[in-house]
Amino acid sequence: MSKIKAIVTAATLAVAAPSASFATIPVEPGVFGGLVWTFGGGAGVSIKAYASNRPGAANVAAGVTYYFDGSWGADIGIVYYDSCMGSGLGFSLGYDFLQSGIQAGVGALSNPWQCF
Repeated sequence: MSKIKAIVTAATLAVAAPSASFATIPVEPGVFGGLVWTFGGGAGVSIKAYASNRPGAANVAAGVTYYFDGSWGADIGIVYYDSCMGSGLGFSLGYDFLQSGIQAGVGALSNPWQCF
């Protein structure tokens, strides 16, 4: 399982590095809230802070999750959204360290970038 943790962490850092230097869009952190599923842990509600409001790119995110079975989780991963869809809908992918599983989710963003 530690190999999966290393792969997810490395992929998160590799994807996030370019998003830190995008000069034309002001960088503004935000909040993601939504439903998640952790493989091996089940379904829950998660809230995450993400690094920037750059649309069409994966942004580093970290958060906590309350699972419907009463347990808790803590994760690191990425949040992706393309606000040109007009919905403010985002997707997350990461690794939950307390549940020891890969987590995927869908939810709303606090500050989606407006394309128009």
